[in-house]
Amino acid sequence: MPRFLNFSKRQDELTIPSKEWRRLLIDETPVAFAAFDRNMRYLCASRRWLTDYNLDGRDLRGMSHYDVFPELPDAWKEAYCRGMAGETLRSEGDRFEQSRGSVQWIRWQIKPWQMARGGVGGICIFSEDITQHMLATELLRSAETKSRRIVESAMDAIISVDEEQRVVLFNPAAERVFQCTASEALGSSLNRFIPPKYREAHSEHVRHFGTTGVTSRSMRAPGLLIAVRANGEEFPIEATISHMQVSGERTYTVILRDITDRKRAAEAMILSEKQASVGRLAATIAHEINNPLAAVTNAVFLARTADNLPALAIEHLEVADSELKRVAQITYQLLGFYREGQSPTVTSVTDVLSSAVGLLENKIKAKRARIEKQWDRDVQITAMANELRQVFCNLLANSLDAIGDQGTIRLRVSEVSPVLHGRRYVRTTVADNGTGISADARQRIFQPFFTTKGAVGTGLGLWVSKQIINKHGGTIRVRSKVSGHGRGTVFSVILPIDAATTSRESLVA
Repeated sequence: MPRFLNFSKRQDELTIPSKEWRRLLIDETPVAFAAFDRNMRYLCASRRWLTDYNLDGRDLRGMSHYDVFPELPDAWKEAYCRGMAGETLRSEGDRFEQSRGSVQWIRWQIKPWQMARGGVGGICIFSEDITQHMLATELLRSAETKSRRIVESAMDAIISVDEEQRVVLFNPAAERVFQCTASEALGSSLNRFIPPKYREAHSEHVRHFGTTGVTSRSMRAPGLLIAVRANGEEFPIEATISHMQVSGERTYTVILRDITDRKRAAEAMILSEKQASVGRLAATIAHEINNPLAAVTNAVFLARTADNLPALAIEHLEVADSELKRVAQITYQLLGFYREGQSPTVTSVTDVLSSAVGLLENKIKAKRARIEKQWDRDVQITAMANELRQVFCNLLANSLDAIGDQGTIRLRVSEVSPVLHGRRYVRTTVADNGTGISADARQRIFQPFFTTKGAVGTGLGLWVSKQIINKHGGTIRVRSKVSGHGRGTVFSVILPIDAATTSRESLVA
């Protein structure tokens, strides 16, 4: 039995020494405690109370709480009055600024105490200084706010997922990149942003990263990763991945960047380098071919001026002379090295197209191809006939290469209706029922040196044709199917009927 409990002869009579009462119930209590009478005069105060409120060494008994703390907030004074009326009150944290400048955060509880004869004799206040806790909470809140602002303002997409790879964070940049709102993304699987063919491998990489901290591929290598937008469009990304574990839960965070524009810029640079190569090639061709070409041209001229030539020979020499001139023009047209002094003239589109067919007559016969001509009338435009003939020859030759034996090529010439941008246009189409062009190839067929013909193709025909049509203020388009009904390719050349322009216009067919 504890030594401070003394029982008299009657077991129900118990007394507790006052010193032990004070030591155990007041001084040793782990929270600050003070008791007051109805006039808010101190009856007792714990050692923790004196320490928390910087009152060490002072004897507060009999002193007014309002005199000890004249800066007490009105809200607390009201709470004291309510306590005197028998109410129990509490607060989880109030700011208390003392007159000497110190600031504390106090968690408190007020309980009334009852007199032996009945009625409230005063109140007891239990309090705890939670200043350090509040400062730490505020610092944490500030850090979280800063982190959130950084994530929200980041130019790169940031996505965090849990161990089940469900999205738990999706910043505004991710919304823009994936064209999906955060509310739609949160809680969904990360797989929705990964092409189906890569999902299984990607999930395994993330799991492997979670256990080893490394992946079997570089997450930083541009072009090696492919993502998919909400509309199904696939696009290249570069990404980094990190993970952390808090309270046993692992979170993975991916920071990624859409590098579509970068890839396009790189492809444009490669294309520019190819074009520069074409320029060098054109200069070489002009130098190496023009000298023997001039000799052959002179020989043909001398042959034409000979006496007593048969009419058929003269006709053949005239054709040879015309084609030699066209060869000379082609050498100067490569990559804009066209130096001919010829000016645009009024030209019949149907005549030029017919002459292109005539030049390829032998190849047409060899393929036993059927040429179907459809034109409403003889449409005339202002253009350079030799250049247009070169374009139509390129398109016809490509169609002949694509069709099988006894294939069909349809040629059509018609005015575009209605009038576009205040101007009149004519459309010439070359359509075949050949093998067609794949979607990937269609995106590249007008690039220099790109060819689907292997070693027999130079990859310059369509590129040169596009430059010629652009120079005439027109446009050239292609549509194609590689299988099924309607298989084949259709090239459309749209040209202004009036004088040619030096800049390309946007046309709507």
